[in-house]
Amino acid sequence: MTKRTCDVPECERPHKGHGLCDTHLYRQRKGIPLTAGPLRQERAGLTCTAEDCERSVAGKGLCSLHWQRQRNGLSMAAPLKIANLGQACAIEDCDEPSRKRGWCTKHYERWRQHGDPHVVRSRRVNRPCAVEGCERPYGAVGMCHFHRRRVLTGTPIEQPLKTAKGGECAADGCSKHAQYRGLCRLHRQRQDYQDDPIPFKAKTARRRYQAARGMTKIDKAISTAYRAAIATDPCAYCGGRTAAMQVDHQFPLSKGGTDHWWNLAMACSHCNLTKHARCGTRFRLLLGLLC
Repeated sequence: MTKRTCDVPECERPHKGHGLCDTHLYRQRKGIPLTAGPLRQERAGLTCTAEDCERSVAGKGLCSLHWQRQRNGLSMAAPLKIANLGQACAIEDCDEPSRKRGWCTKHYERWRQHGDPHVVRSRRVNRPCAVEGCERPYGAVGMCHFHRRRVLTGTPIEQPLKTAKGGECAADGCSKHAQYRGLCRLHRQRQDYQDDPIPFKAKTARRRYQAARGMTKIDKAISTAYRAAIATDPCAYCGGRTAAMQVDHQFPLSKGGTDHWWNLAMACSHCNLTKHARCGTRFRLLLGLLC
């Protein structure tokens, strides 16, 4: 039995249905004339018909590149990009392998950022900040990091910078480590309180309001009596007792706790500071006191 070919003249493809091959059957369904334009050529063993192009055929006798140029209306004679086949960079005295446009990665990035692959960025010279009296190294626009941030945020540049951490506290008779403005944490807070006590008083008022929320007069009296009753108890977390014992809120005030008697417990200063804003049960678990 011989295979039947397409009914369209000069078409030797085998028919698939209604006496037509796949291509002409598709044209018939889409309403395209059966003789409109040449059919795609077979790819096997064919090269591109464009001048000086030896690439394999992808469609309509052209390689993928020239076929896209023809479809987009571009010039067929435009030079092709340099193939990256492992050759050296096109820049003189550069032995790095080429990656894009015949350049290595370094020269390609220079061309992409500066428009010239030969641009060489000058190394940063260590020089002090341009602000008078500042010896910090400059970072951008001739200023150090701190003065640059002040320019961006609109802070006056004349305002003195904080002194670097290190050394002993500048307060008389204090040998603690300096943290801010040459002072330890305690003396810095005292200095801030002397300069402006309003924020500290507001914080204390908010804490007292939080602790007394939902408490009646009887609850407050019971809480006061309970504080006196547990004054001689050991630490509720480590079991020890030191000279600096404090009353701790097992459920912290910062998370909605109150000053009710059942929320109070004695704690040494070390455990109280280590516990911070944690729940008492979680702190015990962290200490390994509960299984």
